[in-house]
Amino acid sequence: MKVFKSLLISLFFLSSILGACELSFQPSAATVAKGGQVKVVLKRAQEHRRCELSQDDMKYDLKDLTILKKGAWKEVETGTFEQELTLRLDASQGTLRVSRECSRKGISEATITIKRK
Repeated sequence: MKVFKSLLISLFFLSSILGACELSFQPSAATVAKGGQVKVVLKRAQEHRRCELSQDDMKYDLKDLTILKKGAWKEVETGTFEQELTLRLDASQGTLRVSRECSRKGISEATITIKRK
């Protein structure tokens, strides 16, 4: 019985520290000329093997940036997906915040800042 309780407590602790999918950008920041374009890769490391959300269930919040091209999601390794984005800077600095809301683990997000040279 003690082993069962210890296992149950361990599982609860692990589930509370594990988050939703991990989102990141490569590169993490960029510099371009005004009106210039930059390609970035949005990376998503999936938390659950069978995610209830579709790949495209993502919110893109743009400030002074325009998405010119949004590539298809590609699985680069088991549970890790990438999407190439082509962005145009419309001011001296712009940001893109990407978020995804998981019903099991909450909100995942990543932000990239693009600056003018």
